Formats: sequence, structure tokens, C-alpha cells
Amino acid sequence: MRAFKAGFAALALGAALAVTGCSQPGSGARAALDVDAKSVEGFVTKLAGETFKGKATTQADLAAVQAALPADVSLTWGNITFDGAANATVLSNVKITPKDMPDVGVAIQELRLFDFDAEFAKARLTGQRLTETASLASRVDAKGVSMFGMAAMMNSMAGLTDTSSTPVDPTAPVDPTAPSDDWPGDVEPAFDFDGTPVFQKYDFTFSRVILNDVVLRAIEATPAPAATAAATPDPYGMTPEAEAMFRGYINIMRAFGVDTFAAYDMKADFAMEQMGQTIGAAFTAKSMGTRGWRGGDFDASYARDMAYSFNMTESEFTPAMSASYSVGYVGMEDLHFDKLYGYMAQGVVPPRTETKLWSLGKYTFENQKLNIGGKDIMTVGESDFDARDFHWFVPTKITTSAKNVTFDIASIIELGEAATAMSAGQVDPDYPAPPAPDFAAIRAALVKNGLDKPNLNFNFGYTWNETSGDTKVDLGFGGDKLMQITNKYEGSFPSFKAVSDLIPDDPTQTNEAAIAKVFDDSSKLKLVDINIVDNGGLEKMFNLT
Repeated sequence: MRAFKAGFAALALGAALAVTGCSQPGSGARAALDVDAKSVEGFVTKLAGETFKGKATTQADLAAVQAALPADVSLTWGNITFDGAANATVLSNVKITPKDMPDVGVAIQELRLFDFDAEFAKARLTGQRLTETASLASRVDAKGVSMFGMAAMMNSMAGLTDTSSTPVDPTAPVDPTAPSDDWPGDVEPAFDFDGTPVFQKYDFTFSRVILNDVVLRAIEATPAPAATAAATPDPYGMTPEAEAMFRGYINIMRAFGVDTFAAYDMKADFAMEQMGQTIGAAFTAKSMGTRGWRGGDFDASYARDMAYSFNMTESEFTPAMSASYSVGYVGMEDLHFDKLYGYMAQGVVPPRTETKLWSLGKYTFENQKLNIGGKDIMTVGESDFDARDFHWFVPTKITTSAKNVTFDIASIIELGEAATAMSAGQVDPDYPAPPAPDFAAIRAALVKNGLDKPNLNFNFGYTWNETSGDTKVDLGFGGDKLMQITNKYEGSFPSFKAVSDLIPDDPTQTNEAAIAKVFDDSSKLKLVDINIVDNGGLEKMFNLT
């Protein structure tokens, strides 16, 4: 646990050095920005080609920051210079690691700090100026950012590097009445089975990270645990140790405000071997960025050309497998959690009067593709999900939709056919498998009726008025040259106040019968409308029967 906490502190410092900035007019580091995700991508592209110049005239005192670090954290660098043309402090070969684990941490090939306020950083690290919100630097440009030593650390945690035991003479006498724990190590019973995973690769890199205009925000004081804390369960269900760690994480995260985060060429690569089988996964993104990052709030973000792949070699028990998922663009707007995090940091449940408590955000996805076994079995042209409107923890509006959703059903059937053939070869000869379906005939019928690659759409909408209880639900789905089905519901459910008044501060004392009666009295059906438009789908489906 100590090593984990030290590692967490090291990563937190890495984040601090990689998110320094300076408060500029109209900055999202201090106040919300009215921006959309598409504009963030343009801004991130602009940052990559921009020549930036700071205002500092001397090198930042990084040695003072280094000396103020927690005892469990180590910060080192190769060279440090001052670039007079750019007015930036430049460090090479930066490494941030746990003090007792120098081979594990974050590395940065070149780190440029513009207008870095070392005095402010030192003060925060030593517990001073905690209530102050002020600039830390104007920009950071980090090139060659990577995590290192992760595979070796995982293997060490699994005990794969423990070679300290002294060999024992296998001919030495052993007391048969002694407990097995007292037997010499080399004469304990041997087992052929070894399911211990061996991590071969555990890499995470960015070619470049730029952070623009970041401040250190005031840290809200959190009360010390009460004397009766052990007897009082955490309202979020965490153990005392997990609660303390979570509060620390929240306080660190909420201490930062960043106008723009931009990252380029992100790559994560993972590989492990277990029982003779190799399992690998990779995750990449061409670029990503955020504008308006204030603690747990993120005004708008995006990611371009993301791809995830998974592969597994054949083993005695499972076949070889490969799968990948990619998305051309992801846009995210209005992710707001900072207010909720403030209550969580204090270990209390937000009051029910806190109506605008949080927002899960709005998401847009373009050009999604799922590939299994080399076949694109699903593609989605565009989809979205919007869950920004809440009254306390209760959603008042949710919408989602998808367009140009194509399933390659013929390829899915081929995968099923291959799986059936493999399982048939493993069946006990005394209990033969049932006859397999005629996959070829099924595929031919689908192709004949134009159902082998249907193009589908879907939409769902829900609204609930927290004051009146009025509720509407819309659901639609269909397909090109098939049919379109729309469903509408209008009615009412209890208001927020009607239910909230029946729930005491201690929810275990809730009168569930009274709440059930409120739902019975207030739930009303006003309209149900189902509309089906046939565009040839009925005939195609009848032809399949």
C-alpha cells in the first residue's frame, strides 16, 4: 500500500508539471466556456503549430520545488536551461518516480515551462497558500511523455522475480509429522499447473502534450474524521481507507484549473503470457483535447481516430481471437461533477435542495466500427447520448439516437458457424452434438431478401417535470427499406417533492408503503401512440419464414 500511495503521489506530481498554465482573459481554467467539442479540435490543432513566448526573464527555481516534494516522491532531470528566445525553462530527461521504486514512473524527454511560479508550487507542496487561486504558469509543452517500468512492476508484484530462496538438499531428511509449512522449499509437492501471468509489455505514451493557461485553485477544507467515524458508515459505501484515499484524489484533482489540454499520438500497448497463451491489447488516438477543465468540470472535449484492438493466441482451451473497435470522432460536452465532488470530499450526501448537482454530459460518436475475426460486423455512422439535465440525482431528460447502423449478419453467422464447428470437435463421442443449422441456407435467404446487411436507426427520449410530474417518452426504431416504428407515451409520475418529503435523512427509515401509495395516486396514463410504417420489411420477413 505504501508503494501504491507513493506511486499515486508521483503521478499526481506528473500531472501537476504537465498541467501548469496561467490565467488568461476568458480562460476556462476559472469560469465556464461556451464552446462545443468541434471547436476544441480546431483549437488543439492550432496549438500544435503555434510559436509561444512567455514573459519570464529568468529560469524557474525547480530545485526548490524538488526539495519540497513529499519524501516518497523523486523528481530528476538531465539538463535544465533557460531559452531566452521563448522565455521558457527547458528540462531534458525528466523522471518522476516513487522514491523507493526508481524504475517505475513517468518520463518526459523534453519539458518546457513558461512563466512557471516555483514559489507558488513550493508553497502548495508544503501546505501553504491553500485557500488561494492563482496562476502557476502560462504553458507547458511536453514532448516524449511515457510511463516506464510498469511490466516489471506487475511481474514483481506477482512474485515472478523472487529468487532469494536458498536451494535445499533434496536428500536431506524430512520429519513426516512436521507441518507442511515447515518442509524445505525444494521438497514441497510440485504442481505442473502454473497460471501466473507474465507481463511482457505495459506501455503508455504521448508524442506531445500541451497545456495552456492553468491555475491552482483554492483547496476546500474537509473535516477531520469524527470520533465515531468507524461506527458511522460512509454514505457512499466506501471503507475508511478507501474513503481517505478517494478524498485525497478528489482534493488533488479539484486543485487544478486548465483552459486547454491537448495531447497528440496517444498509444497504449499491453501484452501478457499465461499458460502458453499470449494476450495483447492496444489503444491509440491521433489527438484529443479539452477546454474548460476546472476540477471535476469539463466544458468540452474530443478525441480523433481512436482505436482499440485485442488479440489472443490459441490455447489448449480457447481458440485464437482478434477483435477491434474504432471511432473516427468522439465529442463530449458539459461533463460537470465538481459540485458533487465537493460534497463527496466532505463525506456527506448533497442536500436535496441542490437541484443542479451534476451533468453526465452530451456525447457524439462518428464512424464507429466493430471488427471480429477480420470482419466488420457492425458500423455506426453517427450516434449521440445526452444526459445533462438532472434534479438532484434524478434525471429529468435523457435522449439518445443512432443513425446508419449496419450489422453484417452474414458475417456474424459465419463466426457462429466457425464456433459451432470448433465445439463439435470437442464433443464427447459418446454424446454426439445435435445437428448444426444449415448456415449456408440461412445466409442465402438473408442475401436474397436484402437482410444480410440491414441499415438501421434508433432514437429514445425521456422527459420528466420535477415539479408537476408530467412525463413523456419517445421510442423509435426502423431500417432503410424495412419499416419505421414510433412509440409515444404521455402521462405523469409523482413530483420530486412528493417523494422526497417521504424519505428521511436516514433512508433506512423510509416508509415504503407511503411512497408506493404516492406512485399509485400520481401515476396517470394520458396517451399511448404506436405508429408503424412499412417500407417493404414485412414482406421480407414473411419470406424468411
